[in-house]
This record gives sequence, structure tokens and C-alpha cells, in this order.
Amino acid sequence: MLIFSSDVSASEAFYSRTLGLRLSDRIVGGPVFMNSGPGDHHVFGFVPAEHPGLHHSSWMVSDIDQIARGAQSMASVGYTKGWGLGRHTLGSNLFHYIQDPWGSWIEYSSDMDCITENWQPNDWDCPAAVWSPEAPADFITNQEERTA
Repeated sequence: MLIFSSDVSASEAFYSRTLGLRLSDRIVGGPVFMNSGPGDHHVFGFVPAEHPGLHHSSWMVSDIDQIARGAQSMASVGYTKGWGLGRHTLGSNLFHYIQDPWGSWIEYSSDMDCITENWQPNDWDCPAAVWSPEAPADFITNQEERTA
């Protein structure tokens, strides 16, 4: 899951201190990815934004066929706006996103890199994907209304 945060550094510190999450990697000026110990490269993260909100929830499936079937199932009931198929740069996972009725995203994902006890996080200046179609223009736009 990735959430929008107006203070990514404070969010990272809070989730590290409170839930014990550990930094996986950061994209400079973009998302921060965190892990819960040995296993998936990231299980939680933050996207810079002016106000809080949900960017996406991710659903790990077993293979590329299940990614395609998930996207096909969503399209069959009218949810066709998406981004994918692609492979993320950080985490190296295959992905396909579908926009939900509230403007956030659902990600079908498979084949993610694994973190080890000796993992050293880095700050990367890289695109979100190694290969993919172009992301929708509003992919990183927080659709949730700002609350006072």
C-alpha cells in the first residue's frame, strides 16, 4: 500500500518507530518504500503530496497470468483506466494498475525482489518502471478531497 503524505520524512520516521517498518529504497523526489523485514522489497510506502490520501493498494498474485486475469476481470465490470503491464524499477515486480471509483488505484503485482537482513537502502534517481506503457497523466494525483 502507498499513501500520499505531505511530510514523507515524518511519515517514514513514524512508521519506522511505531510499526517497526524499515526503509527499502527511495526514488529522489518521489515514493519511499518500506519493508517489514526479510521478504518482499516493500509492503508500504509514501508518495509526496499536499494532503493525505490513498495512492494504491497492491494485491500480490502468483504470476503474470493472474495479473492479466485480474485486469480483465476489472475491465469486464467497467474499470478500464489503468497503467500496465510493466515492470517496476525498485522491487522489480511486474504490475498492472486499475483506477478504482474513488480515484485511487488497485495494483495487481507479481515477482517482487526480496529483502535480506543485510539489505542496504538507497536513494535512486530512476523512473518508476523499467518498461511499461506511459502512465496516465493523473497517476500521481491525489484525488481525495482535502479536509480542513
